[in-house]
This record gives sequence, C-alpha cells and structure tokens, in this order.
Amino acid sequence: MSGRTGHSDPSPISANRTADRILKRGDQLASFPKLGRVVDRYKRPGIRELVEAPYRIVYRLRRQGVEIIDVFHSAQLPPWER
Repeated sequence: MSGRTGHSDPSPISANRTADRILKRGDQLASFPKLGRVVDRYKRPGIRELVEAPYRIVYRLRRQGVEIIDVFHSAQLPPWER
C-alpha cells in the first residue's frame, strides 16, 4: 500500500480510474443530491454518504447544491473520529 495515496495499487492508471469514478459520483450528486443515505452514526446533523466502493463520499446538502466534506477509504474511520 502506498503511504502517500493510501492506494494499494501504485499504478497511475489505476489511481486515475479510481479518481474518475469518484468524480463521476460527485457529478451525480449535483443532479441527485439525496442519492446518498443519511448516516446517523456520524453524529453530525444532515450528513449523508454515497459509497463508491471502497471509498465513501461524505457530504451535506446546501441551498446551492451539495458540499463534499470528505472522501475516505471505507477501511478507515472518518477523519473526525480519528
């Protein structure tokens, strides 16, 4: 596993594919902001999550769209729980 990116495959091609998948999911949120589920365990009101395995896209709804709070590997704790 690469310490810098946390990605198990250091291939730039693989990393780019993963980034593209995550960005596409972010684009989907712009059109369908309630696509992700509400996650009560985060103990933060209004926080939603969309999974693009093995990553979690954590966001909240805003009047002007969505605000992506964080993207992290599902094997990790959310940054605010570390």
